[in-house]
Amino acid sequence: MEEFNAAKSRRFFGVVPNVFFLGVVSFFNDVSNEMVRSIMPVFLTTVLGASPAFIGFLDGSSEAVASVLRMLSGWFSDHIGRRKRLAVGGYTLSLLTRSVLIIVTGIWQVFFLRIIDRVGKGVREAPRDALISGSVDDHEASKSFGFQRAMDAFGGVIGPLLALALLPIINFNYRTFFIIAALLGVLALWAFFFVKDRVTAPGLRPQNSLGTVFSLRHFDARFRLYLISVFMFGIGCMPVAIIVLRAPSIEGVPALYLVYAVASWIFAMFAGKIASDIGRRRTLIFGFSLAIFSYFVLAGSATIYLMSIGIALLGAYSGITDGIQRAFASKLLADHHLGAGHGLLQAAIGTSSLIAGTIGGLTWTLLGPAVALFGGAGFMLLGLFIFTLVDYRPQVA
Repeated sequence: MEEFNAAKSRRFFGVVPNVFFLGVVSFFNDVSNEMVRSIMPVFLTTVLGASPAFIGFLDGSSEAVASVLRMLSGWFSDHIGRRKRLAVGGYTLSLLTRSVLIIVTGIWQVFFLRIIDRVGKGVREAPRDALISGSVDDHEASKSFGFQRAMDAFGGVIGPLLALALLPIINFNYRTFFIIAALLGVLALWAFFFVKDRVTAPGLRPQNSLGTVFSLRHFDARFRLYLISVFMFGIGCMPVAIIVLRAPSIEGVPALYLVYAVASWIFAMFAGKIASDIGRRRTLIFGFSLAIFSYFVLAGSATIYLMSIGIALLGAYSGITDGIQRAFASKLLADHHLGAGHGLLQAAIGTSSLIAGTIGGLTWTLLGPAVALFGGAGFMLLGLFIFTLVDYRPQVA
């Protein structure tokens, strides 16, 4: 504990060492992951013959599996008083699945590998977020989560760029491509060597059973309302893997994905500063509004240029809100419920993603992109309204 507290006094690029190295972990993992994700819609549709409905189901169902595991791993990390081991295990599992992509021959093989990959994501995210929360004081939470998200988003830019550069060089050999992506992911595990775990003393660990986490009764009423707003907003927010299919040609899919990644990275760099200046609540309202506006732009777009504007706005929403959503939740959570609380937040996001991906993908396939986008915007507007009802002011005892 003394070593952990001493590390909090040091700064790398304005953040404590734990936050910095967890950002490095996120960067290398996202370079690897986004290399694969940026070409996956093309690989699935042109090589394996998948439909947009299947892609939506794939993204949504895999996120739903991750959602349950986020709750379990968050609760478990609270109980054992350790975060790092679970996070390392989750990143390792996701990395292994990317290696196995070299042997897939059908869409259902990709489906099951994606499920396993999201199992790794579900295991790692809540303990990682709890480790970030526990590594800093509340006044540094926005900056710290913003830094981690910016590093993650920067990896999301480099990944698609590498994909665009590498595929012609390797003659569009997807098997070789997947091997290279997996090798780059190993660097994420290397960075964990420098992350210090924060061990909670046995007497300070929560004693509630897993069932009470699902009931939410140990959590602040404001946090419960926040979860409802995030869930409702997420029902309208379709996976990016579907949105990029708005491109007028297959060749435009990686390009749109790159625009999304660049916008997400740029705005993630400034998200912490924006939240510090205007507050986390207003920052999230601004970000949610950008997503809604982007759907209207995308629904009415007929050229690659308008589509690029729409996808850039969607990327801006992602960059602004992802880290700040978690920082917002941290202030509504007791220290001994950080893991479970972050798990529930990610579960709300992931479960709504299943609904958005499945229903949105079917609507996209049967009724067209415009209907799916307008419908999604309607659910996001409802989620935004509920979010404005969350009272974020400090509670007086």
